Amino acid sequence: MAEWHFGEGSGTSVADEVGAHDIDLDTPTDPGYTWTTKGVETEDGVVQTPSITGVRTVAMLCRVAKDEPSGFILSYGGSGGNGILASDAGPTGTVHTASSRGVVPIYARASGQSAYRLNRGGWYVLFAELATASNTKLGLGGRHSATTSRCSEFGVAWAAAFSDVLTDAERQRIYLMARKLSASRSFYIDYRDCPTPAKLVAVWGQSNAEGRAKIANLSASDQANASPAGVYVSSRNTLTTAPLVMGTNNQTDAPSTDFGPEMGMAWMAEDDSVSLYLSKYAIGATYLADPGSTSWSIDRDPASSYFNLALRNLWTVEADMLNAGVGPDLAGVCWMQGEQDATSATYGAEYGENLKVFVDKCREQVGDATAKFCVARIRAEDPTFNEDGVASVRRYQEVIGSVDPNMSWIDTDEMTLKVDDVHYDADGMKLLGEAFYADLFGAPDDDDSSSVGGFSPMIHGPRLKPGQLPRLYYQVTTSGGSPKTDLLHTGVTSTGHRTYTNGVASAVVPGGAVVAGSITSNHATGSVGVVNAAAGLYFNDAAVGAASDSVDEAEAVIVLSDSDLVVWPIRHVVDKKTSAVADVIGAPAGDSIAADIAAVKTDTGNLVSRITSTLFDGITSMASLLGVLAGKSTDATALAEINATDGGATYDNTAESLEALGELIESNGAGVGPKTVEITVTDSDDDPIVGAAVRITLDSENYATTTGSDGVATFNVVNDGNWTVVITKQDYSFSGATLTVSGDTTEAYEMTANTPPTPSDPTLCVARVYFALNGTPVEGASVTASLGVDSAADSMILSKSKTSTTTDVSGYAQLELVRQENFTTGTGKYEIKLLHNGITHWSKTVAMPNASSAWIEDLS
Repeated sequence: MAEWHFGEGSGTSVADEVGAHDIDLDTPTDPGYTWTTKGVETEDGVVQTPSITGVRTVAMLCRVAKDEPSGFILSYGGSGGNGILASDAGPTGTVHTASSRGVVPIYARASGQSAYRLNRGGWYVLFAELATASNTKLGLGGRHSATTSRCSEFGVAWAAAFSDVLTDAERQRIYLMARKLSASRSFYIDYRDCPTPAKLVAVWGQSNAEGRAKIANLSASDQANASPAGVYVSSRNTLTTAPLVMGTNNQTDAPSTDFGPEMGMAWMAEDDSVSLYLSKYAIGATYLADPGSTSWSIDRDPASSYFNLALRNLWTVEADMLNAGVGPDLAGVCWMQGEQDATSATYGAEYGENLKVFVDKCREQVGDATAKFCVARIRAEDPTFNEDGVASVRRYQEVIGSVDPNMSWIDTDEMTLKVDDVHYDADGMKLLGEAFYADLFGAPDDDDSSSVGGFSPMIHGPRLKPGQLPRLYYQVTTSGGSPKTDLLHTGVTSTGHRTYTNGVASAVVPGGAVVAGSITSNHATGSVGVVNAAAGLYFNDAAVGAASDSVDEAEAVIVLSDSDLVVWPIRHVVDKKTSAVADVIGAPAGDSIAADIAAVKTDTGNLVSRITSTLFDGITSMASLLGVLAGKSTDATALAEINATDGGATYDNTAESLEALGELIESNGAGVGPKTVEITVTDSDDDPIVGAAVRITLDSENYATTTGSDGVATFNVVNDGNWTVVITKQDYSFSGATLTVSGDTTEAYEMTANTPPTPSDPTLCVARVYFALNGTPVEGASVTASLGVDSAADSMILSKSKTSTTTDVSGYAQLELVRQENFTTGTGKYEIKLLHNGITHWSKTVAMPNASSAWIEDLS
């Protein structure tokens, strides 16, 4: 109905690009406007449109001041009293915003309060769908036709009025347009458009996420490095993003004395030269359940929900980064919580469902359906824990962190605690931060070894800092490949070893020396199995006492005297501190470095001698010749010299030059990349399908992503051509398509819901499985079902006591299993396992329901 670009730069009017509703900026009393390079900005003013009949949706690219308390972002109605307040989305319509990663619905209670996304101080696209059509003026940044309820600061760079509500795909297209418009005016609303990239991590949870470890108990070198380079933080309630300084702003409750996992993460980011921004919101004694207060539950009133307050902090950091031209690329959420829920058997039993709902809501609000979640499993020592409650919380954290492809869990059992048996001490807290970082970003010299039991830090290994001792990391298993779990030790010494309950161990190597150590004395008293295993460190199967100049890094082999043990080296670093030239540039290839230089000189002379004197005969000017070939020159001499050759006798620079060929291709519509391709995936009811894996392929180019909450998958680096489109999603099918790209392209595809299978016998239920890794279906994964030996019935059941199959090309598998009601003895439960490439991805013991089919993932 109307569209305003606010690109005039000066004057008193803003043109309606599609209709006759030009805005006169001087119409309101005290309009308070200023033209900027972004658009129009006001201070205690308002931008007022003429009356427009039948408006159902208003969209605009705008901003208000951080924590704007009461002004209208949008007003409408006869007296201008209806609309969207900066601190109150209002219950009179549906509100979406778009920034950072995409379009999301406003998270607000029924009264509309606490919609913190609207007033974080950054630019975003507002989509306001009005409950009933408006036939009045619209006020942007204040109440129209009045001087009250104005925002202290307001900016608008684009706005439009629509006669109908917008679809998800339409909102997404508007967001893409707004991204391009804002970037053209040198401000940014999406992390992908910012000139400076950076990683953003949220650290949420209870007191162990806040941190109770003492700064004074850190090493002197760590205490001295209080402000790691390139790391920024916004802690609870500060709502200000600033360089991280330990002892000042890293923690909220006791910042001068305590620290949390942020420091371990920060030091590793500094080592990697990663620009890292941390949004930290953590508070002790808080539940994920909803006991009536102190809760992270998304069901609580957002005004008192820690989830809502944590989002406010995250959105603040995002706005601060975007305003500075720094792209908030969300690496993930680090979750250290559950101790409070573990004090109750009831809340512990609810933890799995509460965590799943919490993660889903968070992903919706950050605009990324596949956002990474890293869950630190709680310890079990706290004497206030309920036995069943803590067991449930730990189990759910492990299971959910294993089955969700975008979640992981960290085993914290070997991270040392303070004497209260609740909070991590300085060593344990630093290791927790390193574990979070390694899980999100990986670790140096990572050989892609999979973590054992989810305990990433011992697999990847902490980073070395100046003055720190290097470490050798290795895994101890039985000859059958099972982690050795009976080697225990409470500490690591300069010549000792430590084997954790998941079979992963570390050995300290002091000062670059490779030492032979013994773990004989480090076994726990009464441990089962190995009682006299000595370990030595070796290079190339030959033991040495120190690193030699000729050996910098080599595979380390550890030999244990017990023949039933196998050691797998994971990472080795030798600390070289000599100043010899060979230590810097490597050992010479020949007898000496001087001999190597002489050999290079000889080879160079041989190469020059092979360049013939006639190489450039017939060429007067190489520059002119290249200009004619490129189509940038019409030099007659060069053109004649080309036509004097056998291959160029008929060369026409007006039709055959590189420039001419390029113009020919462009005129035929082939174009060049990159282009933006937006694919919307819906079901037969035209509803968006969330989490569908979309892959597009053209020759050797292959891109993949998943659809967001609006069912849209976006590719930003696509060249022109005919692309093959493959879309997969559990319980849906898609026959495939070819997408022709010759510019920015938008396309929609419909997936067909699969019909549930029917069993061959009424006593059976079809057990269904879907398996994908990183959103890509996996073919050939083994699915087996085994019946417990205590269950018995007729021959039909006995024939189904053990059966197996494999997943098909779409990642699906199904088995016919006996319904539990048909068993005469025993539990009637099956143990069902899914294996791929020798790894058990999950194992469940379930009873088949009285139904024709069931998804194994949905059974308990």
